[in-house]
Amino acid sequence: MSRLRMRSALAAAAVLALVTTMNLADGPAVDSVAKASETGVFLYRVPVDNPDKLRKLDTGFDLTEKRDGNDYFVAGDAKTEAKLNAAGFLAVGKETVTAPTNEEFKAAADTYYGGYHTQEAQAAHLDQVAGAHADLAKVVSYGKTFKGRDMKAICITKIAGGDCALSPDAPKPRFLLMTQIHSREIATGEMSYRFIDELANGYGKDAEITALLDSTEVWVMPVFNADGVTVVQAGGNSPVLQRKNQNPNGSTCSGTGLGVDLNRNTSAMFGGQGSSANKCDETYRGPSANSEAENKAFQSLAAKLFKDQRGPGANDKAPDTATGTFISIHSNAGMNLYPWEYANVPAPNEAGLKAMAQKFSTFNGYPAGQAPQILYAASGGSDDWIYQELGVAASTIELGDFSGCTGFFPKYSCVDKLYQLNRGALLYAAKIAKSPYKPGI
Repeated sequence: MSRLRMRSALAAAAVLALVTTMNLADGPAVDSVAKASETGVFLYRVPVDNPDKLRKLDTGFDLTEKRDGNDYFVAGDAKTEAKLNAAGFLAVGKETVTAPTNEEFKAAADTYYGGYHTQEAQAAHLDQVAGAHADLAKVVSYGKTFKGRDMKAICITKIAGGDCALSPDAPKPRFLLMTQIHSREIATGEMSYRFIDELANGYGKDAEITALLDSTEVWVMPVFNADGVTVVQAGGNSPVLQRKNQNPNGSTCSGTGLGVDLNRNTSAMFGGQGSSANKCDETYRGPSANSEAENKAFQSLAAKLFKDQRGPGANDKAPDTATGTFISIHSNAGMNLYPWEYANVPAPNEAGLKAMAQKFSTFNGYPAGQAPQILYAASGGSDDWIYQELGVAASTIELGDFSGCTGFFPKYSCVDKLYQLNRGALLYAAKIAKSPYKPGI
């Protein structure tokens, strides 16, 4: 594990003083829904009026990344409503999660659910792009998943001396994009797929993309949770609702209860709000900070791409001269989030982080804010970690719903519109990588 700084210790102590995390005995998680079909997957609308009840809901149920005012949304089967009632919650709405028609399932090889690319196809795509554009792209294997799968990223730029090197002293500023950290959020990986293609195919043809790749490195990790995605895609036309990785950590959890939530596992306020100690819960944070192979690999790669630009104090700002931007894409809240996401307290670089997220809103139309303000608190996340440890300007884009395109499994035909809504934010994040806190563009 990379050094834990004084600010981490101080902040962790502060959050533990503010929050008592529920430590339930390991036991079966709420009956998780394995497949998205009309026969048993529901989304329950649950009003929550105080933080303690929200922590209880998040610990014992599959709380999805969606919010409408004080209403939160829980995924579950037909038995979940009774379990909500028994726990003191009242579901005021119940939506059946439906699948597209059979006609919409016609798809190419190496895809599932009407066209979504398998994790194997995503990995092959990186190699294909690098092979076809040797002057623009380089693939890096940066680690192994829990089950031993290669973790791949692609660097895209007009390659010159020193470019795409695993060194924080590389000559160009860098933008890093992460998708499918939660494997069931299948549209997120397709954002990476399209972004990679647009960059590689647009160089020399599109003036904006050409200027960008002449000056900046764009790094993309399209399938961060490859083990989880293999479970999702195994459902074919009824994808499995697997959120976590596949590390059982000695548990007896079954179905989608198996694994660790990789977005609760980093050392950024590990063990705080929005995470669970119950191994079978969807937000199980793991046995210790940075315990998971996937996060160790991510943190090692990030430290090779970006300089450490923050001091050791909890209130130290990254300087205005800091470089580097990072986006993780999730679904389906329809929001632009920025640190801190672990609690409703301002980050030292709040003005710059907020301005970046608000700029994203001009492209995708989603509201901007800290997660505790407009969604819910989530400790141990990748965005907080890369900002906390390296000073990189970070944000989460939560893909949103629109007519006919909702939930974790929108029809594949929805992907083009989702990408068009969010491509501007991705390009903007790459453009300001040279000076994200004072972009001047």
